[in-house]
Amino acid sequence: MFDPLGEHLQPRLQGYRLVNGQYAALVATGAEAESSIRSGVLGAVLRTQGAILLVQEPGRRRAIPTITELEAMWLKQRACLKQTELRPETGRWQEVSRACFTLKDPRTARGRGC
Repeated sequence: MFDPLGEHLQPRLQGYRLVNGQYAALVATGAEAESSIRSGVLGAVLRTQGAILLVQEPGRRRAIPTITELEAMWLKQRACLKQTELRPETGRWQEVSRACFTLKDPRTARGRGC
């Protein structure tokens, strides 16, 4: 459970696991503002960042992209493909097309892009 504003739950991030028919609380690690819980069922780490709940793959530092971030990546890829369609005669179409199909996380993308 997650209470983004901290109005109803203390701590704001809480998790439970069913053990022998009883619910046992999962222990959150970190400071209250940025605590985390490892979920064995999801195979992920649930981590707070202010009022946002992030899902992170174990062993990786960055969170799985949110739906908003995925939409932004998709829109960028779509625009890139349209750009490629407009200039196949330039000789760079294969390079640009390859770049378009490489899905980049906008939070870590570097360089010029499409």
